[in-house]
Amino acid sequence: KLEGFSEMAINGVTVDGEIYAVPGIIKAVGLFYNKAMVATPPATLDELKAQVEGGTKYVFMQHPYHNFGFFTGAFGGTLMDETGRCVADQGGFAEAMEYLYELKQAGLIFETDEGKANTMFMEGEVAGIISGPWMLGTFKAALGDNLGVALMPAGPAGPATPLTGVDGWYINPNSQKKEAAVELALYIFGPEGSKIYTDVAGSPMGRTDVEIADPLVQAFMDIANAGFPRPQSVEFANWWGPFSDAFTKVMEGVAPAADAVAQACADMNAASGF
Repeated sequence: KLEGFSEMAINGVTVDGEIYAVPGIIKAVGLFYNKAMVATPPATLDELKAQVEGGTKYVFMQHPYHNFGFFTGAFGGTLMDETGRCVADQGGFAEAMEYLYELKQAGLIFETDEGKANTMFMEGEVAGIISGPWMLGTFKAALGDNLGVALMPAGPAGPATPLTGVDGWYINPNSQKKEAAVELALYIFGPEGSKIYTDVAGSPMGRTDVEIADPLVQAFMDIANAGFPRPQSVEFANWWGPFSDAFTKVMEGVAPAADAVAQACADMNAASGF
């Protein structure tokens, strides 16, 4: 029944070989930028640093989710090995955090309040922000034709690879009408429903048979396709807390990046039973 859905979308709702949902919206973060403030978005982190040092303001969220693409693709880090064990302390993650701290010292704003960061971008206080397609409609209403979307800047190891997640309709296996629920979900995320999501809500969808008219939505689809598929595992669920703490410590200047990442990896592995 999943004809027309992309392999990435199906994998995003599959755990241990079992499909738990009808896949729908594809999500990954990119760089929103204001064309009136920056003619060409930075393609690399070094270009970003040069712009920041030259007085162009950007705001990034001080959260590992928004910066995951720097930890992995841009600086070559690997979060987990094939067994689910954290190996982020073997390279990439600490170097990325060190570079981001240097960017903060150079003047890039790292904000913990997402609402505040969004307002700064919409009101023209900053030229760019890393966020996802869920903000596309809001930002378009504020900036109009001046809104642009680009890949996160690349790093020394290559392009950034943000986490690509899949939202879907999950079905309660204990429901007396689960077959009807599946059919409803298949209709909502079918070709017609997905076209509405794409055209009206600006959401990239997990289908191969839906044409995208808006170039900004297409940009986010391209970003998602180039991203790192979010693992559906218990071990990955244990990364959020430890690495949020580690990133905060590094960005606040209270712990060396290597020490913070090593501790986060140890905590993640302990939570995963390694």
